Amino acid sequence: MHRELAKRLSDSRDFIAENYREGATLDDAACVACISSFHYHRLFVNRYGMTPHEFKSQLRFDQAKQQLLKTDLPVTEIAFNLGYESPASFSTLFRRRFGMNPTEFREQANRSFALGRIWGHRFIPHCFVFANIPQD
Repeated sequence: MHRELAKRLSDSRDFIAENYREGATLDDAACVACISSFHYHRLFVNRYGMTPHEFKSQLRFDQAKQQLLKTDLPVTEIAFNLGYESPASFSTLFRRRFGMNPTEFREQANRSFALGRIWGHRFIPHCFVFANIPQD
């Protein structure tokens, strides 16, 4: 791929990443790359292995997981913060992708992290056990 075209695709990908909450469209991203929407879609898939829509969805789900784990925001608020039309559509898509709804994900993650805090100090990695033993 030509260097200039790769740079424009990269810039458009950055544009999507910065504006996915505001509803950046395929046409907007193609405009940033200065190519037609059809050509942009094809080149994006060839370059990144996913469609622009899949990339946008991945960003949203990554952010959703972070917010579910690190905040106490209600699922409804998280859905609207990430640009979903409704909490129901967000929950449906989340379940389809991860096999559980957002509330179940939060509860399961909190249980897992709680166990890690309780039992984590009892496990010492092998590399630390033998790292400071003097050699003859």
